[in-house]
Amino acid sequence: MIPAKAAPASIHAPDSKPLLKSFEIYRIVYFSRSALVAGQSCWTDAIRDILAVSRRNNRAAGITGALTFNDRHFAQILEGSRAAVADLFQKIANDPRHTEVAVVEEGWVEEREFAAWAMAYIEEPDEDETLISSQRLGEIIASRSEHGTAIVDMMKYHLREGEPE
Repeated sequence: MIPAKAAPASIHAPDSKPLLKSFEIYRIVYFSRSALVAGQSCWTDAIRDILAVSRRNNRAAGITGALTFNDRHFAQILEGSRAAVADLFQKIANDPRHTEVAVVEEGWVEEREFAAWAMAYIEEPDEDETLISSQRLGEIIASRSEHGTAIVDMMKYHLREGEPE
């Protein structure tokens, strides 16, 4: 594991934790299997609730990131201070809506990729182009180091332009 860094001075944003300088950003990219009850309306409600709570709590904790979901899997990127990201990830790993949680990338990064979003949501582009298919999940887990970056790039690519939430 990477040793903790001393907390240098930081910049403050209104109504949130201090924003971190670029060399202090810690990122976790993970996949998990969904334990949500099957059914489009149930999924829509559950995702809406997850996003509302995530956005509120992440703003307060200085965390940014992105989430995507298909009917079987979540993929999420969390960025922020090491302590805040690790604390949030522990809560996620213990959340009964997830099983088989697998970290595919973890470590210090030079900058936030989702700085404008407390939690961006990337919807599946269409039925033929899923971001996190079961087959892809196996490939990503088998080759962790290079696929964490691929997930970040995929989410950035599919993130619709517009106002952050």
